[in-house]
Amino acid sequence: MRRFKAILLVACVLGFGSCDKLMTYYDIDTDAYAYADQTILEYFESGVDPACTDFCRAVRLAGLESEIEAGGRTCIIPNNDAFAEFLSQAGCESVDAVPAPVLRDLLLYLIFPGDYRSTNMEPGANYRQISLRGDSIFIGRSESAQTYRVYVNAVSRMESITVTQQDYLFKNNMIGQVVGKMPLYKVELPATDSVPEGYEPEGVQTAKIDVSDDTCIYTYGSQKDTNFNNHAYGVRLIYRSSSYAYGLMRFPLPDLAIVEDLVSAQLVMNVTQLGNYTEGTECKVSVSEANPLVWNQWTESSATWNNVVRDLLGTASTAHRNLPKTLAGEAAFVVGPSADVEIAADITASVLKYYELDSTYVDYVLSDGSAKAGSKGVEIRLKDKDYYKFTSYILLTGPAESPLTVRYNNPLVTTGTSTVFGTETLMIDPPADPGQFDFSARNVILQLSDLPAKGVLTLYGVPVQKNQKFTLQEMEKGFVRYVRTEEGADEFKLKVLDYLNGMMAEKVTITVQ
Repeated sequence: MRRFKAILLVACVLGFGSCDKLMTYYDIDTDAYAYADQTILEYFESGVDPACTDFCRAVRLAGLESEIEAGGRTCIIPNNDAFAEFLSQAGCESVDAVPAPVLRDLLLYLIFPGDYRSTNMEPGANYRQISLRGDSIFIGRSESAQTYRVYVNAVSRMESITVTQQDYLFKNNMIGQVVGKMPLYKVELPATDSVPEGYEPEGVQTAKIDVSDDTCIYTYGSQKDTNFNNHAYGVRLIYRSSSYAYGLMRFPLPDLAIVEDLVSAQLVMNVTQLGNYTEGTECKVSVSEANPLVWNQWTESSATWNNVVRDLLGTASTAHRNLPKTLAGEAAFVVGPSADVEIAADITASVLKYYELDSTYVDYVLSDGSAKAGSKGVEIRLKDKDYYKFTSYILLTGPAESPLTVRYNNPLVTTGTSTVFGTETLMIDPPADPGQFDFSARNVILQLSDLPAKGVLTLYGVPVQKNQKFTLQEMEKGFVRYVRTEEGADEFKLKVLDYLNGMMAEKVTITVQ
């Protein structure tokens, strides 16, 4: 790691502590003036540090060269890993596949005025700035006076992101802070309630699709490669701090009438704890669409994921990094007193996409979303011990009648490239007498059924895909935007749902002016 030599001298003069102690603890990532004669793009496009090539490409596509070379600003620079996760959420294969106005909107959030290097910040302080997009972004320093690590959005109800390469000083006094995860303007909101236990409205159709026998697992580290038929319980998705496991699951897509008015598709999984847990351990399972190239060669259940992935993606030790990850859904859970718990990930948009493509099956990769299990682990089993009963399946649910009503639906008047889609445009009312049920904004769901033609709807800066859902609460808080990609009138359509799987009979058409 490179030493920040010039600032060390300044720090000593300012009395941060003895130089000997500073040299021990103040080990950060850059030499103060090593790149002061280069712009951000000149440095990262030179090939010296290839970790941020996607960022450079995004800046070029978005036409933001002047904004990150103007000087007197701080720029948060997402590295290639951060962009890979963003592309997975956006359903795009590369930065070039993202509309330029969306990239511009995304990157403007990461640029803000001021010189925010670690030595300019007080220990434990968090500084709020307004980004060039107009939203709040926070940057701060660790609490210890001897530690100069920098964080982005390390405030309550936002995701704290650690800066991995910090305090770059570029030309025109432009500051660069490199991160391994994309900072988004996203505030944690109350979660949507589950359907109350025992609630079964009359006339609602459901269907169940069991996982097929064409299912395998790929692992590395201390684990072994295996497949469905080689383990008593089928595929086991195990994740620990030192080991990874990717479970691959195939589901047939039979011809079902319920798909025409599908409200929900849930991937239901049975989770079993390994070892003794402290209650409250937070875990998350990410469900991503699998690479068709891999599955097209996977024709027999006797084939192992290890053999297939090595042929296509290289050695087993690096193959996981190349797995295509189009995120379909996530299932978060907190470890409780029970050894087994049933969890579900909403994969409605993905299932509908494959039905619209007339596919006969859909394939998913399961991976650790953000497990904090330490040396312990959890596993997901496809079958229980009697070898017959499937415990992983997709549950399809048709609509019930929803008591929600539309109070008003006004045209969305755009101002510039990016416009908040909020309560000035759409308001949904709960029933006058909700009874025992809660139809507050967190329990009202909007589903993008028809995409706009001359723009992109984004949620937290990430493009909303067809049939993806977001809550009325997220819309009311200003986290949904319409980003214009072409001039002219436009429209998109939404299905209005509630947490009880109710659906309004008519779609809501939003006109854009």
